[in-house]
Amino acid sequence: MKTLESPAGSLSLLQQAMDLRSFRNDLIAGNIANMDTPNYRSFDVAMEAALDRIDGKNGPMEMVRSHPSHLTGNHTGLETMSLYRNPPRPHSLKGDGNTVDIDTEMVKLAENSLMYHALTQMATKEFQLFTTAIEGK
Repeated sequence: MKTLESPAGSLSLLQQAMDLRSFRNDLIAGNIANMDTPNYRSFDVAMEAALDRIDGKNGPMEMVRSHPSHLTGNHTGLETMSLYRNPPRPHSLKGDGNTVDIDTEMVKLAENSLMYHALTQMATKEFQLFTTAIEGK
């Protein structure tokens, strides 16, 4: 008799990747919202490094607690990801120190949305596979 592999591993990985994409979406939206704020420096996530941490390429993820009363819980990868500020644009026409380039941010937003959608499709397929296995069809 064949046994099925537990879905927890792949679904957990998909959930963490979706959480990371959702977090990046919030960062990009924040950058866009502050595009007219003087001296605002836009933020982004080092996506490749964060995704590598999620899938365990660089060892197990460790939850970082900055205060003893903070809750412990499942590792999502969001606790230890690398955020960075985008460098100032050398030829900014605004001259107010703001590093938000709306065209770049919109491209990032579209790419991130497509990747999130792909992850949701993968999760849907995982659930369909398990439903098929359980029903025996």
